[in-house]
This record gives sequence, structure tokens and C-alpha cells, in this order.
Amino acid sequence: MRNFQNPRIWGVNAQGGLLVSFMPDGEFKGQLKMFEFAGDASILRRSEMAPGLSMNRFVATTEQRLWLAVADFAAAPAGQFSVKSIDWDVK
Repeated sequence: MRNFQNPRIWGVNAQGGLLVSFMPDGEFKGQLKMFEFAGDASILRRSEMAPGLSMNRFVATTEQRLWLAVADFAAAPAGQFSVKSIDWDVK
């Protein structure tokens, strides 16, 4: 994990583990690495995602999916709002 930078906590799962995003090493290329960690810091799941326009952190998780709110929250209430479904890589 030493090649990842800028950790951001997005939430806590029901077992007390963390949902954390990282920027890959080097310059930002439009994708964040997203991990779900167990309480013992082992990796449960991982995915990649493009962050929202305002770097919102509105997400929810289910067994096989990550649900991301997509909107320009800085421009609210104008604009559109949608929910994006992202597959998890279950380990």
C-alpha cells in the first residue's frame, strides 16, 4: 500500500471496518482506489471509482456493490443527481 497516497475515510462498515479511498502514486488520473478494510486491517474488498464533481463522500455499500451519489453539490440545487453502482472485487 506504500504506492497509495491521500487516504480518505468514507465510512465505517457494520463490523467496525473502514471504507477508504487512496490516490495512486504519481499524478491523479481520474480514478481513486477504494478499499473496504476489516477491523483487523485486512482487505475485504477493493474497487476503482471516479470521484464526484465536488469530491462528495456519499456512498453506501452492499454485499456486491458500492453505491455512489453523483452530483455537483457545489451547484445545488441546480443540476442533476444520480446514484452510480460500482462492482466490488470481493476477496
